[in-house]
Amino acid sequence: MDSIRRACTIGLAAVLLTCVACLHGAAVPERRAESIPRAPFNTWAHDAAGVTSPSTTWYMAEGCTEAGFETWVLVSNPADVPQDVTMTLFTDRGEVAGPTDTIPARSRRSYNLGSYVTTYDVSIKVQSAGEGVVCERAMYGLSDPEVIAPFDDFPIYPFTRDESIACGAWASDPLDYPYFGAPRQGTRLHAGIDIYPPEGPGARVFAVKDGTVIRVEPFYTRYTGEVTWCVMVDHGDWVVNYGEVYPPSLAVGDRLEKGDLVGLVSGTAQLHMELYTPGSTDWLLWYGPQPANLLDPTALMLEAFGL
Repeated sequence: MDSIRRACTIGLAAVLLTCVACLHGAAVPERRAESIPRAPFNTWAHDAAGVTSPSTTWYMAEGCTEAGFETWVLVSNPADVPQDVTMTLFTDRGEVAGPTDTIPARSRRSYNLGSYVTTYDVSIKVQSAGEGVVCERAMYGLSDPEVIAPFDDFPIYPFTRDESIACGAWASDPLDYPYFGAPRQGTRLHAGIDIYPPEGPGARVFAVKDGTVIRVEPFYTRYTGEVTWCVMVDHGDWVVNYGEVYPPSLAVGDRLEKGDLVGLVSGTAQLHMELYTPGSTDWLLWYGPQPANLLDPTALMLEAFGL
């Protein structure tokens, strides 16, 4: 089985596309595709090859039981006699024993793999000791998480410290690492994280939660002369500074719902995101000890992207 993943270190993400081929005559699905669960715009796609007869061995495509995903195996017994089935789960930590059951004649049962493993990577082998069964692997995503990702897709580069350094994308410019607290010119430290969408400049940036716009102003001037902007939004539990966007159409006092458009990524090709404690009204430059109202947004965004 070959899994096609996002580049660099998005290996922790739920797999987007899996292509499988027939293994030693065993029945397998042809293909299935999924998307990041970004409510309220969840988009799912699922392809499954039809079968002409039951099989005693099935290899099911990779699934996920983390980040709001559910993975189920559905087994149908079309025979006139009961059949014993055994499942083996292949995970990033090795093999795990899955469900074992006796399925009555001409019936069907479903098994939630989340009851057996919690992982971003689980594929399944189903074996029956009888005339053969028919299997299906289904996945479901979190319908309405409290916080969503600011983009439609996974970032193309990591934004955590260790992974961004290991990635090598910034080896020639170590003062441009995207992680929180990364060194900048002089004694200044990076007050947020930089998230790179696949679309680059012009990528849509969405509100990660309901909130109210409290500040809209120029943020950073590039070496090209382009002036990027920021939009600060009070989300209740915290304040987010959506930085390095094109001049937005929002104004102070505008109310945003989760998923509303905040702006478009500027020519920097990245969203600079800062996180502040409730009541904060302005963004800041970080020198010396971490300011009391400045928070690290890394964990929040890892959860939002399902990484």
